[in-house]
Amino acid sequence: ELLLDKYHYLVAGKRVGLVTNQSGVTSKGESIIDLLAGDETVQLAALYGPEHGIDGTASAGAYVESYIHPSLGIPVYSLYGSTRMPTAEMLGGIDILVFDIQDIGARSYTYMSTLNYCLVAAQKYNLPVLVLDRPNPVGGVIVEGPVLEDRYISFVGVDNLPMAHGMTAGELAQFFNRKIGA
Repeated sequence: ELLLDKYHYLVAGKRVGLVTNQSGVTSKGESIIDLLAGDETVQLAALYGPEHGIDGTASAGAYVESYIHPSLGIPVYSLYGSTRMPTAEMLGGIDILVFDIQDIGARSYTYMSTLNYCLVAAQKYNLPVLVLDRPNPVGGVIVEGPVLEDRYISFVGVDNLPMAHGMTAGELAQFFNRKIGA
């Protein structure tokens, strides 16, 4: 709601690439995809889906294909298949990359790995990123477990975080960005 009210100027007149899944909804359950697609001042130019796809229906670990959205006619790029980081081609034709995926603050969840990779790509291709932040649905107050060591960094652990880090997507983006500089 805040994006479309208070911060609308950040996307108005822009070609938007949206990284999202089924958690990208307003408090009324309205899809961010539908809201941006219906906004006459915004051109929703591409969608990017993490593990499980933009609708969250693909099985854990299942390869997710890229495709053309059936009703919007725009590309839906898979970031959980042979490509996990957006390429120059995938980002071509957009002015800003918007990330709207809710997270529970667990290091091994790949949604925030996708955020990390999007920040790296945005830095590489000089593209602004807007991370839509929202409260952690499980509270975000538990921070515990071993901190990931560099030698174990992978897609299920992209940075030196404890198993339960408690951060929101916005806080995590700032944390990741200390090394990325997007």
